[in-house]
Amino acid sequence: MLAKTFAGQDVSGWWMQEKLDGIRAIWDGAELWTREGHRIDAPAWWTAALPDGTALDGELWAGRGRFTTVLSVYRSPSERWREMVFAAFDAPVAGTFEDRAAIVESTGVLFVAPKPCRDATHAEETMRQIVAAGGEGIMLRRPGSAYEHKRSKNLLKLKPGEGYAER
Repeated sequence: MLAKTFAGQDVSGWWMQEKLDGIRAIWDGAELWTREGHRIDAPAWWTAALPDGTALDGELWAGRGRFTTVLSVYRSPSERWREMVFAAFDAPVAGTFEDRAAIVESTGVLFVAPKPCRDATHAEETMRQIVAAGGEGIMLRRPGSAYEHKRSKNLLKLKPGEGYAER
């Protein structure tokens, strides 16, 4: 699922999740893939912590401000993979976002937990707090929305330097 940019839409009641600065990855239940469909050569000892048979949409992540670490580690299977985690934010299966979030939460992987959004002002405040703490921004998800294998109006990103966030 790919995001559109937040442009002042009414996001009252939507879900907010921190936008992680890593490499997008899909766990298909057996292997890791980039969103472009390239296999990620992660060590078997690392993927052993991911749930067999459960697909997850997430990010290879090494923490705030460590994107260059992720880039260097994911290109070479080595002990440095210990510096990274798979942080899941969705499951590419049928059902509402809330149903899918429950699936992700039940897997035991690091879950980018959603928080309710009161309105656009709340979204902007949350984004600014995350950025001030070294994060990239937030993602906003429409409640009850289905997973779509395309760019979706039901998933919006809000980060500095992109459209509405610069008001």
